[in-house]
Amino acid sequence: MSARTTGRLLRPATLSITTIVCAGLGTPAHADWPTDAAEPLFIGTAPGPGIERHTLTVTADDAVWVAWQDGYCESDFRIQRLDHLGASFTSGGMIIQPDPTCGFVNAPALVASGNEAVVARAFADLAASALLRFDHTGLPTWGSGLLVPLPVQLADLLTLPNQDIIEFYTLSNNIYADRINPAGKQVWSESKIYNNAFGSNFRFIDAVPDADGGAFMFWDAPTAYRRSTRVARIDGEGTMLFGPISPMKTGEILGASRHTDPVAVADGVGGAYFIWTLGREDGFTTAPVLLQRIAPDGLLAHDLAGLRISLGTERQFDPQAVLDPATGDLMVLWRDDVLSDQTLRVQRLSAEGDRMWGDEGILIAPLDPIYSHYAPVLWNDQLAIAVSGPSGVSICRVNADGTIDPEVWPISPVGPTRAIRMVESGTSLVVVWHSAEPGFDNFLYAQRINANGRLGNPACNSADFAAPFGHLDFFDVAQFLAAFAGGDEQADLIADGEHDFFDVAAYLSAFADGCAP
Repeated sequence: MSARTTGRLLRPATLSITTIVCAGLGTPAHADWPTDAAEPLFIGTAPGPGIERHTLTVTADDAVWVAWQDGYCESDFRIQRLDHLGASFTSGGMIIQPDPTCGFVNAPALVASGNEAVVARAFADLAASALLRFDHTGLPTWGSGLLVPLPVQLADLLTLPNQDIIEFYTLSNNIYADRINPAGKQVWSESKIYNNAFGSNFRFIDAVPDADGGAFMFWDAPTAYRRSTRVARIDGEGTMLFGPISPMKTGEILGASRHTDPVAVADGVGGAYFIWTLGREDGFTTAPVLLQRIAPDGLLAHDLAGLRISLGTERQFDPQAVLDPATGDLMVLWRDDVLSDQTLRVQRLSAEGDRMWGDEGILIAPLDPIYSHYAPVLWNDQLAIAVSGPSGVSICRVNADGTIDPEVWPISPVGPTRAIRMVESGTSLVVVWHSAEPGFDNFLYAQRINANGRLGNPACNSADFAAPFGHLDFFDVAQFLAAFAGGDEQADLIADGEHDFFDVAAYLSAFADGCAP
């Protein structure tokens, strides 16, 4: 199919989602973020075996959005929005689309664009399931959404700096891309088409932004018992600047493992990292996590064999990575060893690829092979890591020098828990996880964590001294006066080492500003 005949593939959906959206919306649910770890915020249900994949994003107003499928077979696709005070669309989440599939439960595509969210079911047939956009009230700002008049499959969504969205989708042996502005209009004169170099049996892994309004695309395909990967870069007009190239060695005994998903991360200066586990098919050979860095011009920073994250001899799986934008360092977490001997380890690497936290990284915690998952966020100059498990959810932290903070924050003592996700929202962290109940009663829960591990609403400004946080009242004034009289550092609002009239004036000004609604 030529580019000419596929021009402007994107079009408004002709089906209506108004009825199903309004049926799910109802009255917004208002509830403060819980302060009791044993009573986390309920988000919704996801009954069915293995329904443990959800997606999080944070919009410009610091609201956290969650998207998930609520069942295993012919279920509904739902979203939930949680503001800084824990208010949500409706109890249980808002139904936005029927999910006609059976047995394919995957994390939905969900990205922020300004104060709104753009969402679609994972691997959705875009000729039947529309790409949707919602505002903070739950109204669909693209009406019934956008469809593609071909039986294409959604691959990924990416938000650009100007809040445009690039929608990637696949058909046969091609990758397609459309650029959509916040009004839902096609930016490019025609859809872009890229041959994936593998044939029709391939998987789109991820798209990450470059520094110039374009993106890196990563995809792979099976080669015997392993996977071979390709990467390409496109500019803001959809023109391919280089690729597809391979960032790794491939061959009969090389390539990425089929047992674990690789990850891609923007390097902060226009390039990208790709991290994968070396494919091995026996249980006694080291299977290391490897890294490659791809420059904006397609040059590789390391040999095709890849850079080892750890020199440990145990098998290494399930990498996750976080970039420190201040230093350019990359922190990589992985599941070390197998079965009941699994542990969580983390390594910090310089932009040049130097291992900064020892040859084998740092041991964080033992992992349960069934329930334990982990989610990292760089927060307040520490690597915060949320870990789920049989006994609930907790957060541990690693300092920049590689020392582990001795205080572990308990987030929920109720287990078993799985499939944890965590994002930064304003001055807080928000964690979302699945309960793993027996049978079909699985639930999604959330909790908000503030500085020093305090659960509940964030302080709305510097005058918000006392619970209930997010509100200014007499108790805040009393707590400030007590701190001021006692010479507490917390009351030194102008941070000059003194407690005087200027601190009082700063407090009165902040109190007069009030809390945002």
